[in-house]
Amino acid sequence: MVVQTVSVIVPTCGRSEKLDTCLRSVARQALPAGVTMEVIVVFDGEEEGAASFDAAVIDSRIQTLSIRASGAAAARNAAIARAQGELLVFLNDDCYPAYGWLTRHIEAQRAMPDGGMCVGRTDWAQWPDETVFDALVRETPMVFFEAQMVDGHDYGFRHFWTCNTSVPTEAVRAVGGFDERLRPVFYEDVELGFRLSASGVAGVRYLRDAQCIHDHRLSWDDYLKREAALGRMAVLLYEANRDCFRAVFGYDSLIDFMCDSEAWLRLNERDAARAEAVVYRQMSRFSKSIEDWPATRDLLYFAHLPVKRAAFRRAFAAAVADLSGRKDSQGACVYRTDRSSAAATLGR
Repeated sequence: MVVQTVSVIVPTCGRSEKLDTCLRSVARQALPAGVTMEVIVVFDGEEEGAASFDAAVIDSRIQTLSIRASGAAAARNAAIARAQGELLVFLNDDCYPAYGWLTRHIEAQRAMPDGGMCVGRTDWAQWPDETVFDALVRETPMVFFEAQMVDGHDYGFRHFWTCNTSVPTEAVRAVGGFDERLRPVFYEDVELGFRLSASGVAGVRYLRDAQCIHDHRLSWDDYLKREAALGRMAVLLYEANRDCFRAVFGYDSLIDFMCDSEAWLRLNERDAARAEAVVYRQMSRFSKSIEDWPATRDLLYFAHLPVKRAAFRRAFAAAVADLSGRKDSQGACVYRTDRSSAAATLGR
């Protein structure tokens, strides 16, 4: 792929200090000879934030725009519509690229005849008072799966994570960009990756040297709320792209998945509660206080899985049971507590 112009896209909402650090990290990137860069920052529902943000103080190549609060997909689409680059590079506002990050993305895209999907390495920040939970998030597949990924290998669409990703602009435009029904966040990136892959775009190629630091400290409660949000958003993924839903979860029917989820909860809810009680007691300990950390880490990771699965399944089953099939003016589902209507709406 020929890459002479690059558009770095950063959606943001309410994290001005982190955004400043992110953009300064982008601005200091060295570019290969003959390559130019633009940076498009989209303030999602933050007109005042956009108005007060002086991008020129950081770098003249940064441009900003604001949209009403519409979610990550809409924010990225607004930037894509304005982008002039042949290559899109997506970045979170709390991710700080290492020097050479952008060059690695460009080199990888140039090595593929038509370009493709590439995902860079995103390391969780290390905290001076690191807890067991912090270390688990950083070192295990609790959120990402990077410990299991090999540099230069191609992985499936489920690894198309827009915290650190590049893809040809025309390929994204050809499939219609992000699906804005998937809002506020979750699955909008992997759903786009699914459509890109189906259209013949290569990847997702892992670039270990395209490194970012992810300045996003989760708590145990944050983590479980995230799993519940993923469960609820899975219903919207089904609405938006049933083929992608099937590829991710292995089900054709929401009701079948809901019934299996409820059956799992009936069988495992008590064990999940016991596991949470055991695991939770360890989470706030300082990781340096654990003598045999690798063994403890692996034990806690596997011990926490029933808790994670329960949070997801509980939220997913509740969302499906409440689905009425009606939509609001923006095309999103409207929910109600009418299980029989949900089943009837979905043809069961």
